[in-house]
Amino acid sequence: MKPRHILLLLLLAVNVTFCPDTIIESPNIQDIRNYITQNDCHKDTLVIFDLDNTTYTPTNDFGSSHWFDALFKKYEKKYHDFDSTNYVAVQIYYAAQKYITMQPLEPVTPKLIKDLQATGIKVIALTLKGIEDRRLIKESLEIINCYIEQLKSIDIDFSHAAPASQELDLGDLARYKCGVIFTGINEKDIILERFFDMTGYHPKKIIFIDDKMKNIKVLHEVCKKRGIEYVGIRYSRIDERIRNFNLANTENELQDLFARHPELQQLA
Repeated sequence: MKPRHILLLLLLAVNVTFCPDTIIESPNIQDIRNYITQNDCHKDTLVIFDLDNTTYTPTNDFGSSHWFDALFKKYEKKYHDFDSTNYVAVQIYYAAQKYITMQPLEPVTPKLIKDLQATGIKVIALTLKGIEDRRLIKESLEIINCYIEQLKSIDIDFSHAAPASQELDLGDLARYKCGVIFTGINEKDIILERFFDMTGYHPKKIIFIDDKMKNIKVLHEVCKKRGIEYVGIRYSRIDERIRNFNLANTENELQDLFARHPELQQLA
């Protein structure tokens, strides 16, 4: 066979087996199903869910991640530097978590997660929650348990089909517990790679859903570097609610929280 014929056959083989990466935007969490075939139903496929504004959200805006962002901006005007602002805002956010009620962002989300877990696919959550200030490590470890209980309250348990069963210290204050990677002060891509290296789990395909395009893009870079097929879904369901959010509308809930925790009002 002539060399050019051999080259043509090789190129055709590449075209048949190569699966291009995909990044889309969708308001429907069930669109994950569109990117899973029967051939994907095994441990080498990993589906990753963001938590805030993707998997769940408070029943009203108080205690949400966009509420925290707005609260941070409010106190930043008073304290003028990140460390002082973060120390105050994180303590208020942690306290709020103990009194809010969570709901799935879509009613179908708990069943979707269970269905994926039942197929043999690995499923985890990846969140910026966790230890969000080095001065609040004890409080942060306690609130991680609160986050896990929040998930259980809406019938979600990421431990059922996770790649690792043991709790892990991922370094730089990041933690893995009950199928959830809590990156805390770290970026998601850095800690996810560390999780892969520490556990020895190396998926061949990742489907990641997150409401922030930045996170979709950085995980894409991880997958390109490691030769992992990638589907990123920028989840847009709550976009309008976030655009219309006004911190002033949660002032009554904040004052109720201060009444329960006067020490926080002194900080604020």
